[in-house]
Amino acid sequence: MIEEELSQAEDKAVIENMKRAISHTSELLEFDDQYRLEEDATETDTHHHVTLKSSYPTRWNSSLTMIQSILDMKQEVMNALKRTGKVEMCLDTDEIELLEELRKFLKPFESFTELVSTATATVSLVPLIKLQIRKMCSDSGSGTVVDNPPMKSVKQKILQKLDCRLPETDALKLHRVLDPSTKDITPRDEAIGLLKEAAERLSKRGLIAYQSAQSFNALESDVEPASKRRKLKEEMLNEMRQAGAANSTANDMDDIVMEITNYLSSR
Repeated sequence: MIEEELSQAEDKAVIENMKRAISHTSELLEFDDQYRLEEDATETDTHHHVTLKSSYPTRWNSSLTMIQSILDMKQEVMNALKRTGKVEMCLDTDEIELLEELRKFLKPFESFTELVSTATATVSLVPLIKLQIRKMCSDSGSGTVVDNPPMKSVKQKILQKLDCRLPETDALKLHRVLDPSTKDITPRDEAIGLLKEAAERLSKRGLIAYQSAQSFNALESDVEPASKRRKLKEEMLNEMRQAGAANSTANDMDDIVMEITNYLSSR
């Protein structure tokens, strides 16, 4: 009886200590929620899946969601497979590493779809996204790590279908020039030719004589994308500008070309 009493007293002391520790931890967590650090902002975006997801061809990023759910619950899934006598279906180390690489590779595509999922015009972003996809598929990320055969095959297939999936037509190039944020990544002579041809076609249809530089500038939307999307767009624009050719100057410009040049020169 004495030993039981001593044991109960010790248990009570341990419980009281635990209560004090929990109370202190709760206070710290409340302070963290009230005064969150900016560096932790990206960590709050991560989502831990508690159910397995399936991939659907008609749903953007569904393959990424499926892979994330498998990796988030890999231990629980393998335990369930073992209990049901399906050990042969358990993932081995190489398969888990491959899924990790796929998740890392597909993550930027999720950012691209978020970038274009806005109410503003996004056709002008196609060349920027294509440049990023080519960069992702042409190297292994670090420059020293060599892609394994499955990942290399995935990247090759994406590159083969890239121009078919995202063709650069004259209409798309015109959208890029008419977007004030992307107009400077097109060579000057090419941009002048595109705008002049478009203005001439509209003039023949009796719609306009020509657009003034002020009218061109008015095409810029007043609705700005979210800060995260704007930051991603700026990074992509900087890379495109670095990869683009130097602008040249056209000679013997008529009035409409002068207006176009004023538009292209304005910021």
